[in-house]
Amino acid sequence: IDASAAALVARRSFGFQAIDGTGMGWSSASLAILLSSLTALHDEHKSALHVNSFYPMRLVISYDDDSISNVDLHGGVIRLHPAATPVQWLEILKNVTQESLAELERNQAKLKINTQKVQDALNIKLKKGKTCSSPEYHGFVQRLAEWLDGMGSLVQDGEVHSDAIALARLVLVVEADQACRRAKINNDGTIRVGAGMSGDSVYSSISRCSQDARIKVEYRKKEVERAKEIISRTQNQLGLSRVYHEAKSTVTLQQVVDCLIRLMKSEVMERRETMKLAGQSLGITGSGHFC
Repeated sequence: IDASAAALVARRSFGFQAIDGTGMGWSSASLAILLSSLTALHDEHKSALHVNSFYPMRLVISYDDDSISNVDLHGGVIRLHPAATPVQWLEILKNVTQESLAELERNQAKLKINTQKVQDALNIKLKKGKTCSSPEYHGFVQRLAEWLDGMGSLVQDGEVHSDAIALARLVLVVEADQACRRAKINNDGTIRVGAGMSGDSVYSSISRCSQDARIKVEYRKKEVERAKEIISRTQNQLGLSRVYHEAKSTVTLQQVVDCLIRLMKSEVMERRETMKLAGQSLGITGSGHFC
């Protein structure tokens, strides 16, 4: 049994919305063994659990020890450590009750309402950053929505009337307060803000950064189009089924393009050995002398 099949069996047993164990970097066989142990735990101790189905919660298996709680009732995530024993897993799973699922539903409903209010008023799209916890993100969105409620003269018909606010909808990435003290523009044109920033600070940051952010967004679009063209050319020439850039890699899009261009110009391309690559996948995941 492979990891995908084992995950499907475990997901159906517990009723999880999804199971994610990809962040550990384990092989499919090792991950399948771990998930089979999880399913066996359910078969043996399901009477000790307080819910028949954990839906809509997601299960994440990772080495993340920085989480405030193993059961996140804001993000809808249950975290299990792969080195923990099945008994320790059971104790975590027993913390989920019907009241927990009801609280999660209320939190998600409140977030949806507040997010819609903020996005429509400021003409932005909100996104939770990697360093921001779910409670921090929920609190940030709620404070921003409450700040907008108090800006009666500025907000009319649910929208902020100001020439300074972004003309095109930009993406606002919310990071942990310790990771972002002031607004910054990312290379892809998104604006990074801290979860502890006030409504006034967020508003002024959007006003100050919107023009430069839009320029970077347009430049990023051109980069993506060029990368797609190079990837398509590489696939056609080598007969590859897929060329991809690892999502969690630190390799930039420009480095991917440069790598493929060097590959296309290399002496290897003149040999018949390239026929062996037909139907294979090519992934660009790292850089430097360790890759």
